[in-house]
This record gives sequence, structure tokens and C-alpha cells, in this order.
Amino acid sequence: MRFANILDLQVPDASSDRTEYSVRFDDGHNIEGRAAEVFAEEQLNRPCRPTVIEIRLWLYSSGSYIHIQLRSGEPLYKYENSITISGNDANWVNANYTELHDAVDKVTPQSLWWRENRVRRVLLLNLIALGVGTLVCAALTTIALIIIGIWHNLSSRVFDPIPFSLFGKLFGLPHSPSPWLWRWVVGLPLAFLIRGWLFSMWPSIEFNFGSEYLRLDNRRKKLNWTLTVIIIPIIIAVVLQMIF
Repeated sequence: MRFANILDLQVPDASSDRTEYSVRFDDGHNIEGRAAEVFAEEQLNRPCRPTVIEIRLWLYSSGSYIHIQLRSGEPLYKYENSITISGNDANWVNANYTELHDAVDKVTPQSLWWRENRVRRVLLLNLIALGVGTLVCAALTTIALIIIGIWHNLSSRVFDPIPFSLFGKLFGLPHSPSPWLWRWVVGLPLAFLIRGWLFSMWPSIEFNFGSEYLRLDNRRKKLNWTLTVIIIPIIIAVVLQMIF
């Protein structure tokens, strides 16, 4: 709507100049029209997410043109999210650039601490790889024990779903770096997928409109709840078992 307030004021009444607004959804549905019509709440509440917004201004009298494109999520290529200003009048181009730039700067940046620099991204990847690798190796060990018939002989651990002591014997001593390296190698492929999924929950551009249950904010709340109630206690239990 900030963009609309800038562009609509440049279109005189009873002229061929015009603005056009469109929103495209996941299912391919597209709505077009004036800003007040397109961005009305009843228009945007659909059973799928809005993915692309396009805004255009045509000033036929002066041969000027503005095109704004915004895609929810991470851009597929460098200039996918862009503002294009074209005109013969340099003052008009510069004035619109300044106003549109100020409108963008008023939006709070979507940030995630783990993604802010390369060191944090690599650290997160390795932590995920070690955690996933540990769980995968533990699962493989449990399956192996069942297959070779050792499970029935571990009467003292009949209720323990993951025999960590035997797991340590199979994959090396706890103080040796080899088991950790093995777990890292096993977990690394899945770590890339998991890290990408986590980053997708905090995209560069997020549309905070449309159906309430489809917004990423609700997904993040579920993710935080899952991390707090399920994943973090499991990780703590794994670490304590391996230490003690």
C-alpha cells in the first residue's frame, strides 16, 4: 500500500495512464485490478498462499514506466525481487527511486541469527550433521542388534530403545574422534536438507496476509514448540548418555 500511495498519485483522472496490481497464488490463481480491490482481505483469503506480487505504472504521455516484483520466500535468481524505473526525465526517475527506496526501508528486515554470516551457517550445518548422524547411527545399531539376536541377551536394557554402550563399542571409543567423524559423515547429506528447511521458515520476503493458517508465523510457532518439547530433550538425553 505504500507503493500504491506513491504510484497512484501520478495517474491523473481521465487519462490513459494507469496503474495495475496483481497477486498470484500457489494454485496459479491470479487477481488483478486497483490496489484497494486486489489487497482487500476477502480477496486474499484463499485456501493457498500468495506467492508473487506485481505492481506496474504506465505513463504513456511521457513514456515512463515502473515495474515492481516481489516473490515470497527466497529468490530463485538475483534480480527476481526488483524495482524497475524507466523514463526520459532524470528528475522523475530519481524522485521515484528515492520514494520507493524509502518505502522498502520502512519494512523490518527478515533476519535469522544462524544465517547472518558464513561462519554461523557452517556451524549450524555441522551441529545438525552431528545430531542427525548420532541418531541415524543409533538407529542402525539398534536394527543391527535386532537382526543378529543380541537384543534378547541385553536383559538389563530391555526397556532402553537405544543401547548407547554397545553403540559406542561398534563406532569407537567416546574419547576418540573417529565416531564423531563417522556420525558427521553420515548426517551431512540430511543436514543440508534440514538446514534449508529451517532457513525457508525465515525467508527474505514474507507476505503477512492471506489465510491465517497458511502464514509462516504459525509454522514457526509450531517449530519452536516442537524444538522445545521434543527435539531439545532428545538431544540432551543423547549427550548425557554418551558422556555418562
